[in-house]
Amino acid sequence: FNAWYLKKCLKVKGITVIGVDPGKSHSVSFHGNKFSFCFIDSKSSTGSVSLFIDGDFGVYFYTGNFCYYSGFTSLMCPQMKGIISYKSLSRLYFDATYYEQKSKFMDYDEIVDKVVGIILCANFSKRTDIVVDIFGLEMLLIDIALNVRKKYPKTLLHVGYERFLMMCELGCKNLFTYNLYDSRIYIRSPDFLNRKFHSKAFCNLISIKRKSELCQDFQSYVQINGWHEFTFYSHSSHERCCILINLFKPEVLIPTRSLAVNSDLIMLPNFSFFSKKEHSNIPASYSDTKHNKVSKLMSLTLKKRLNIQKHRN
Repeated sequence: FNAWYLKKCLKVKGITVIGVDPGKSHSVSFHGNKFSFCFIDSKSSTGSVSLFIDGDFGVYFYTGNFCYYSGFTSLMCPQMKGIISYKSLSRLYFDATYYEQKSKFMDYDEIVDKVVGIILCANFSKRTDIVVDIFGLEMLLIDIALNVRKKYPKTLLHVGYERFLMMCELGCKNLFTYNLYDSRIYIRSPDFLNRKFHSKAFCNLISIKRKSELCQDFQSYVQINGWHEFTFYSHSSHERCCILINLFKPEVLIPTRSLAVNSDLIMLPNFSFFSKKEHSNIPASYSDTKHNKVSKLMSLTLKKRLNIQKHRN
């Protein structure tokens, strides 16, 4: 998808762009060194992927901007599944955007389930309008379409022609249509909310806003005048971060994006390193980050580094 998008939408020229299918392992040789890599859909945004690398130097996993979802492990290549089964990861570079905070927001799977539930409850007695950004939430729309089809196998979601082309490149052409008369579920752009002709008497209005920046207010769902408004935070919550860490049991844990809440700290990449021993006691209950040993260590390490940096300046 990314190779197609770079060429078609960003007009990338004069460079060789090679498309690689996510979930498949690929071998590479560089200056006599051999290693394999695999991309996995991270679902933070359309085209976003995580990178798995296996070589003589060790086994690394870089999440990039990452939103944990239930089907994540099923999309792993065989080598990754083997790592989880019989040995640990050498290094985990993970997206810690909301790790420091009490980020109990509605996660990816919950939003999909909630939106699908609203659609099915209406039983197509009136149309459903889903308002999303013009680009970035295609993976979420695909999972909504797949879940609606579990009850209504022939259902199509209507999208504009440009988004339909994207869905074709993502291998989901059979889930969408750009013919207005083939669907009762319409994907709308944000300007739809400014129009006057939509009414709760004739349609279900669902708005999904993407919030990718750091924040302290995690309001995932509100209902306004019968309309449903969701916020998709584009990154994993604290609880999901802990699940990811426990899944891989890395020897070295490297958070790559974070911001402590009650502080004026700036974002610093790779601000802390932890051994397996230091984070092996993550509690089974993730209800409060204050009681999480790793969270405390991360905060202290970051503050210490910032103090050192201030003295140097």
